[in-house]
Amino acid sequence: MARPGWRFESTELLSAPLVAGGLVHVVGEDGHVHTLDAGSGRPRWRARRGEPKPNPYFPPLPPVLAGDTLAVTASLGGSGWADAVLGLAGADGADGAQRWTYPLVGTTVTGLAADDSAVVVTDRDSLTCLDPADGQVHWTVPPPTATGPWQASFDQPAVDDDHVYAIARFSRPNTALDGGYLIMAFDRSTGTEVWGVQVDGGWGATLTVGGDLVCVGDGKGWFIVLRRDTGDTAWSTQIRPKLGLPVQSGLFPFAAPTGAAAFAGEQVDRPVLAEQEIHVPSRNGDVHLMDRDTGEVQRVWRVGVPALSIAVSDDLLHVGGIHGLLVAFHRDRREVSWWRRLPVGRIDALTVADGMLYVGGERHLAAVDPATGAGAWRRFPARVHRSSYPPGSADRELTNADLPWA
Repeated sequence: MARPGWRFESTELLSAPLVAGGLVHVVGEDGHVHTLDAGSGRPRWRARRGEPKPNPYFPPLPPVLAGDTLAVTASLGGSGWADAVLGLAGADGADGAQRWTYPLVGTTVTGLAADDSAVVVTDRDSLTCLDPADGQVHWTVPPPTATGPWQASFDQPAVDDDHVYAIARFSRPNTALDGGYLIMAFDRSTGTEVWGVQVDGGWGATLTVGGDLVCVGDGKGWFIVLRRDTGDTAWSTQIRPKLGLPVQSGLFPFAAPTGAAAFAGEQVDRPVLAEQEIHVPSRNGDVHLMDRDTGEVQRVWRVGVPALSIAVSDDLLHVGGIHGLLVAFHRDRREVSWWRRLPVGRIDALTVADGMLYVGGERHLAAVDPATGAGAWRRFPARVHRSSYPPGSADRELTNADLPWA
């Protein structure tokens, strides 16, 4: 395997990377899809996805892979907004040739998901399941009917062997008012609604499916775990913000990995599910390790900046935040293995695959060694501290003053 240590940079924002089959696929707001060799970072091919849309806050939606078809959002109407989905030849040895186009009328794409036999698209008006081979519609359903001044729209799709999932958000048009959201599951074959769970939560809800669980985190600090088949609540908890702002968080909004602007505080982002545990990142500057069955908190790692992205590799937990902070904690104890600051504004996405840690941040994509942090920006080295926290801190809650990078 090639030594980690490459990086790819763009003039515009990049999506979170998709790593599969020895390739890294990333969508850029420069109007292109870029496919790189996962081991070396060398470009394999580049495909046009429509008009560029420079935007300082919102990265494009990441691509998804359905068999050997790579599905990406596209801007075909000239506005720069994602108003279509393209199916490209995306397997190893392919050149990104376009196979099909699924255009939208009067709306924009809000989410993509896929597995080997389906591409799922959400927009403000519908949830649609497509055939990945030719882009033909298997079925489509409208969002639920809202009462009074509220309007519902879909996003955050996911798919497994039995169901297609999505979040239906209730909002008041042309205002910032939030009416909560509905977590929904649909029959994969027909689109028939199977169950729905109403939540009086906040903006920024994310949906993650793993094993027999559906996990949702939102902008009011709620982390909700549902049974996949029935929608019954297994457990839920609310993660509160810390007093004051996290280290160097600032007062300006930054983009979330989901494409939404957010502030430091209560937002709970996408977890990582293990066999017995769930790692839950929060904008309050902590990552919680919770028992998968009960929700009991087993460990808390203090990061000190909003934890935007996490990944696990062997015995390490990797956390990315704003101001380019990248930290690797030991998973079995509250101790830092290494940390470094990268020359990016924020680290939106972390992925571990084939022994490498892929780091996505604003206009940058890089591969580093997950065990040491070595690679890519060598002038910004990883720092190893065998005793990163002060003596006597094992039995108390850490503060920002305890952190070596504060």
